[in-house]
Amino acid sequence: MRSLAYRALVESEASYKAALQAGNMGSWETDLRLGHRIWTDEGMALFGVDLPGGRGQVGGPDDEWLAAVHPDDRDFAVGLRQHAFTSDSFPAEYRILRPCGRVAWLSGRGRVLERDAAGRPVRLVSIMADISDRKAAELALRQSEARFRSLFENIAVGMAFTDLEGAWLTVNQRLCDLLHVAEAGLIGRHAEDFLVQSERGREREELARLLSGEVAHAAFEIQFRRGDGSSVWIGRTASLILDAKGVPQHVVSVYRDITQRRLAQDHQRFLLAELSHRSKNLLAVIQAIAGQTIRSVDTLDEFKARFTQRLQGIAATQDILVRQDWAGGDLRQLLSTQIEIFDLGAARMSMSGPDVTLSADAVHGLGLAVHELATNALKYGALSVPAGLVVVTWEIRDDGALSISWAEEGGPPVVAPSRAGFGSTVLDKMAAASVDGVVTLAYAPTGVTWTLTMPDKHFALREA
Repeated sequence: MRSLAYRALVESEASYKAALQAGNMGSWETDLRLGHRIWTDEGMALFGVDLPGGRGQVGGPDDEWLAAVHPDDRDFAVGLRQHAFTSDSFPAEYRILRPCGRVAWLSGRGRVLERDAAGRPVRLVSIMADISDRKAAELALRQSEARFRSLFENIAVGMAFTDLEGAWLTVNQRLCDLLHVAEAGLIGRHAEDFLVQSERGREREELARLLSGEVAHAAFEIQFRRGDGSSVWIGRTASLILDAKGVPQHVVSVYRDITQRRLAQDHQRFLLAELSHRSKNLLAVIQAIAGQTIRSVDTLDEFKARFTQRLQGIAATQDILVRQDWAGGDLRQLLSTQIEIFDLGAARMSMSGPDVTLSADAVHGLGLAVHELATNALKYGALSVPAGLVVVTWEIRDDGALSISWAEEGGPPVVAPSRAGFGSTVLDKMAAASVDGVVTLAYAPTGVTWTLTMPDKHFALREA
């Protein structure tokens, strides 16, 4: 019987040691009454101590356990013993500093084995495990979460986590700023609640495509209604967050303000449509100019010269419109550009009037008219002699219309043309029709005068 009991004890001790080794654990027994500590081999290996017979000292300068505890944790570790006065079993977790200088985290429990007659603990056993790997993983996780939180809050785009129904769970400040809504006004609500009417349902459709596996990432552009009533175009990219088994848990979304790009695209489409429209009109004008010019000249060389000059005038007008995105052009610049074609110098024309921006139609019509006026003045009028001068003035009349006057001075006596050619058609009918205006043309002996009056829908007065 005694042999069986001894064998059972040996087997129990072997199992105990195997369990300690398998769990990277160590244990020791503390006798507070005798002031010594008995270590298991696993306990000494855990703490990095080597004691003859595994016998150590409790308390005093030779306390090997306290010496191994990390200096920052010693007060806490000593205080753990106080739990033994009120509990038979208590948890413990602290750091130790091994002889090699490596810091290790230990976690385990202390248990009271014996108390004296007054109930004070006199014998305790402790079992601790090395949890350094777990602590390192926890630290790495905290650092990763801190980095993500920093990115989440400081990234220049909106970010949010939603549930699988699309309700916002977490949003960053950038998304709040983007939608002009405080965080409390977004949490628990759906993006659908903030879409403009024409976009309703789009969010649910894209989320359904994502959940069905049709797309790995949902990327789309959608228009939101902000908290202040304004609208904003947002480019949204959404992805699923899966658990370890690949089951969708949440949706993470990125929101980018693309309003300026959308406006630029709309403006580009407008410009292309405007270019197409005006190109067709321009071709029609060029065709008319070619036909009228060839009927008003006697030689091919004369046709080439007149037609080339008129094309230069049209090109100069086009340049002005292109620089202003076809929105119109400055009146003073238009006049100067047309005169520069003839290389006469700025002194041959006097200009005065307020700063005015003409509509695109007005730029076309007036550009053609000024070119014809300058051509005629160069051939027959004030610009045909060195002393001649052209005076152009404009003003806003009391009825709000713009009146532009061309007057020639210092030229030879003027004689009215015997027949109406292309120039007359441009100066009279085409100029007036292009701006819904009125033209007056007079061939006074002292010089040609021409006036065009247009309503305010074809110009804008700029402040100086």
